Amino acid sequence: MNKVGIFIGTDELDLFDDEQISINLQLQNIADISKLFADFTQTFTVPASPRNNQILQHYYRTDLTSSLDWKARQEGYIEINSLPFRYGTFQLEEVQMKQNAPYSYSLSFFGSVVNLTDLFGEDYLYDLDLSALDHDYTAATIQLGINGEGNMPLSAGGTSGTSIIYPCITPVRNWMYNVHGGANDELDIKYNNAGGHQHGINYYEVKPAVACTEIIAAIEAKYGITMSGFFDDNDEFQKLYMWAHRRAGYMYQDQPNAMKYRKIDFDTRTGTYFDLANDTFDIPTNFGSNSGVFDFSISLNTLSQDANFAIYVNGGYRTSQVITSTGTFYFYGLKLEDGDRISLRVKTLNNSTALTYGITTFGMTFFPQGDPSVSLGTARMTGTDTISVTVRVSELMPEQKIADFLIGLIKMHNLAFVPVSNTEFSVTTLDDYYANSTDQAWDEYMDITETSVVRPEIYRRIQFKYQEAGAILGATYLLENGVGYGDLRADFDFDGEEFIVELPFEQLLFERLTDLETGLLTDSVLVGEAITRELEPYVGAPMLFYATGEFEVGIGEENAIGFIDEANIDTPLLNIWYCNASSRFDVNNETTYSTNFGGDIDPYFLQSVTNSLYQTYWFNYTTDLYNQKRRMVTITAILPVGKLINMALNNKIIWRNEKWIINSANINMTTGEVRFELLNDV
Repeated sequence: MNKVGIFIGTDELDLFDDEQISINLQLQNIADISKLFADFTQTFTVPASPRNNQILQHYYRTDLTSSLDWKARQEGYIEINSLPFRYGTFQLEEVQMKQNAPYSYSLSFFGSVVNLTDLFGEDYLYDLDLSALDHDYTAATIQLGINGEGNMPLSAGGTSGTSIIYPCITPVRNWMYNVHGGANDELDIKYNNAGGHQHGINYYEVKPAVACTEIIAAIEAKYGITMSGFFDDNDEFQKLYMWAHRRAGYMYQDQPNAMKYRKIDFDTRTGTYFDLANDTFDIPTNFGSNSGVFDFSISLNTLSQDANFAIYVNGGYRTSQVITSTGTFYFYGLKLEDGDRISLRVKTLNNSTALTYGITTFGMTFFPQGDPSVSLGTARMTGTDTISVTVRVSELMPEQKIADFLIGLIKMHNLAFVPVSNTEFSVTTLDDYYANSTDQAWDEYMDITETSVVRPEIYRRIQFKYQEAGAILGATYLLENGVGYGDLRADFDFDGEEFIVELPFEQLLFERLTDLETGLLTDSVLVGEAITRELEPYVGAPMLFYATGEFEVGIGEENAIGFIDEANIDTPLLNIWYCNASSRFDVNNETTYSTNFGGDIDPYFLQSVTNSLYQTYWFNYTTDLYNQKRRMVTITAILPVGKLINMALNNKIIWRNEKWIINSANINMTTGEVRFELLNDV
């Protein structure tokens, strides 16, 4: 019999002498291969001993305040014969009482991967700190982000490199090329500055895209974890980007809520109610605010453009007004409470150009019922202030939970996500995971008294799919073909369930624009369009694509794309980022990969890219399912503790001179008995 140790944090629990504790291990169970693996135990009990009561902090008592919040799982680990076996979290299920006294606690253990999704909770991608990628919102900066050279300056210093780019994706206009004075002349992006024409991409049209490697790094930093392997080493993953497209329409232009209010910094005051350190009017306690109302005045001597001024109370928005000129303006009749702190904040109205303003006085007046008004002082700026519009990347990230993003990447690339500790994870493709396995000759441990040979689960349909496309080209492709662009579906003459791998992303179908004067496809004007079939702005699910730099649009200015800045000056773009489902533009061969699952025609190469997601990451696994020789065997083994401790799910077991893959294992840690589901290695 083995001695099992259960630790909550670093504290070891007492166990019942006869308690047998089992743990289930599985990778991607053949009954549901689209799900992440997880180690977990069946519920087990521990005695309500004085030691356990102290460690579990007398959970049965409602009159005590515990430092452990059992609404959440608590970190811990399991030992066998004093050797570390598994790290993860414990969940307290119940306390059994006898004669009003605690008798036992019921606990369950969950492996580190389950703990990881708990760690992310309901957090979204926009909760990540991507401030290192923030940059000025100017045409000059954006032009450097779009040119494919990676030399866009960042606010924190340095240049963008491949961390953040500006892809040629339109969120509003239906871009065309070389309309040459036709009915859609205003949609033309071909550079043409002659005769008063200004054709091209306006600087405010494009939105950035963030390298998935940067998103992974931000996740690691936020949660104190490490995910090593595939995300660092895979060449194609280094080229994978997520478009920072959270709202339909432009990034800031015509987006009333795109920018946040900024608290105004005052330099001097009159009276004692204004706190210059915090830039707030502070109403004292016992002031008697309920007996009246408050007015606030703003006197502006400088205002470079229309702006939105707001009153915030205790850090929360209360009211605002748009001011379009200098002069004095009022906020009337605010009901406030004693102890409230009031600040004045401002943001640009059009969100796309810098705002310069100056305030000579910001005043507060109290109007008690039936009594004369009382001035409570003023605050003043000695000069002017300028709000430079900054692209704050985190705020632009799509409305997607961090857990869904990560699970989407795992499904996309068929990854094995193996916990090394509570905070460290090894990430490899499933093929590489098994390729790096160690064979274990375990004939002597197998109990052949009774085994069962089972036909593995097979599926009548296997489907790999993105979210249904709403963008114009993807929606049209789905309508005409019955299958989404990038999706793959295969039907079989079997009875069985459907196997569906569905990603939480939308596959954006890019377009090689046609030269509307010649009627021929352009050589390399490749763009994306995030608009609907009705030509309306569109959000949809988050979009991923490959990007490679210094993609030449055409030879010479006569073939370039125009780029229009704040002053309406049009300049030619000779190079852009190549953004597409395919990973490179120079060749289509064995080194070119695609984010399509199937063999859809690539819009740039006008032919299929062989290395699809299915061929690269899923082919070996799924074809094994339908091999005529594939069998699943259930068998019991009695393993010594050293074998238990070192057993990994990618071990291939040699039994009867055949190699077997572990589909799942139920380990009785007390007795060493393991009930295996094994698949023969075909």
